Amino acid sequence: MSTSALVRALVDDAAVFPPGELPLRQAVDEHRRHRSSPYADAVGPLLVRATDATSLHRLLAVEDKMPVSLVVRPGGDPQGLPTAVLQLQREDRGQVAGLELPVSDPISLRPVLDLGAPVWLEVWRDTIDEDLDAVAAIGAGAKLRTGGLDPQDVPTDDVLARFVTGCRDRSLRFKLTAGLHHAVRRPAADGADQPEWHGVANVMSAAAAAVGGDVEAARGWLAEADRARLRKHLESLDDAQVAAMRASFVSFGCCGVTDPLRELEQLLPGTVSGLPATDPIDLTSTTSTAKERS
Repeated sequence: MSTSALVRALVDDAAVFPPGELPLRQAVDEHRRHRSSPYADAVGPLLVRATDATSLHRLLAVEDKMPVSLVVRPGGDPQGLPTAVLQLQREDRGQVAGLELPVSDPISLRPVLDLGAPVWLEVWRDTIDEDLDAVAAIGAGAKLRTGGLDPQDVPTDDVLARFVTGCRDRSLRFKLTAGLHHAVRRPAADGADQPEWHGVANVMSAAAAAVGGDVEAARGWLAEADRARLRKHLESLDDAQVAAMRASFVSFGCCGVTDPLRELEQLLPGTVSGLPATDPIDLTSTTSTAKERS
């Protein structure tokens, strides 16, 4: 297998979301290419707005059986999810791999939980502990936003550490969305006074430490900028530790699937093979700074 267990199904394809914002048809074509590539094992489902389920169904062929996660963004209405799931799964063109929506009260979530697909509830940085308690009570997975259209959308190391360790304390699986384009944390493009963008390798190291019970080490790995130390730590994990870490840190959404994978391969040669030299998706309409903010 060309992809190591460290990164298997790690990156969910968020090409239709900012800043990539690919038209749905192009995103579907690109996702087909990802799924037929040598690095396909590293790619998770296509992330699509739940309101686009009908349009997506029209673009899929019966033989696609494409794994899709339906997303309700903050402020959206989750009541349409049951209909969206039915529409997408007609003729088995799409396979609902997950449902992602903001955390809310259990009564309004019951119809969603009854659909049988994995549910991921996005928690808010100001109420992490209360929200994680609610996620645990409902029996869903947790999701946190690690970036956005403004550098201030990047959570601090402390906030992300509270989320990672809080998921560990409650035996919650978690995923992240937005902002994780790089293997190792780096300064924001807007200047040193802005929060640094988090790195995928940092999160993996932190999750491995949290699963192992070392909360302080988890916080430290999120702040680590030394590539050699991160490489050494991740290479030191045995198969059981990798499996436990990935059972906790399931995946993250990214509008440019190959960006973080390429950097992870550079950091840890042999992790994933067959990657293109550059991302074939045309993001020339967005600035590099905007791309960082996805």
